[in-house]
Amino acid sequence: MNYAAIYHRPESEMAFLYDAKTMRIRLRTAKDDVEKVELLHGDPYSLRSLAGIRPPFYTQPTAMKKILSDDLFDYWQIAVTEPKKRLAYAFTIIGVDGTHIIYTDRGFIDPDDKKQLEDMNTYFRMPFFQEMMPFMLLSGSRKQFGIRFFLKDLLTVIRQTILQVQKHGIQILGLDGKTFTVVTFKEYLTTSIIYRS
Repeated sequence: MNYAAIYHRPESEMAFLYDAKTMRIRLRTAKDDVEKVELLHGDPYSLRSLAGIRPPFYTQPTAMKKILSDDLFDYWQIAVTEPKKRLAYAFTIIGVDGTHIIYTDRGFIDPDDKKQLEDMNTYFRMPFFQEMMPFMLLSGSRKQFGIRFFLKDLLTVIRQTILQVQKHGIQILGLDGKTFTVVTFKEYLTTSIIYRS
């Protein structure tokens, strides 16, 4: 298995709140190198508070779907919800060569490493699902987006963001299809997004 090609970045185009209850999570692997990817996910605090009451979430993986392949990589995706609106997650990856690993925020671990799996700090995290999260994920001085297949999701998030920010008294300036600037009512945050095709 090509470990160097495995990539995930939390709170980005690879892990984002799609709507108030749904998070989309993506993983990149080398092309035709991985047979199966599953997501281990759940409330991070359940590892302690529900220990002995319910099986830990890492024992109940959910299959991810391969959504795209290009010349170099395969891209996997899943949409998940969590009733407590906080999420810990890791990826179980099974290679075509039979290799079985778990990819976490700490790197790669053995699937039998129970000590690591029971530590809530091992996992990637989305600390809290918040309606304004899509807006906050896009905040920053300037970001350029040239990734073809993420653009559709990005445009959906931007449309939802525009509707959300208008509800909260936030003004949108300079919306022309290529660039827009958002200024909050107290001007604490200014966001400019420039699209390049």
